[in-house]
Amino acid sequence: MALHEQFEKIIEEVEELDYALQCECEERVTQEAIDVMRALKGFLDILAEKHGIDVNEALLENDGSVTSRYAVAKRRNGLSERG
Repeated sequence: MALHEQFEKIIEEVEELDYALQCECEERVTQEAIDVMRALKGFLDILAEKHGIDVNEALLENDGSVTSRYAVAKRRNGLSERG
């Protein structure tokens, strides 16, 4: 899927989430939020592939928490998450 098509999918999913929020249907809101996250992940995966970015590491790095920075540092040093 092309980047623009994936972006359109994000917009669609956000509109469906907005509708679910207006209806105040908690179960549907949860499902629509999950669909938005999947669409965003697809978008990020396309960008990552084009630019050679590790999306998970980039998200952790920009999280700013001590735990996330520690996990990124461990991975960069070749250590496992548990090691």
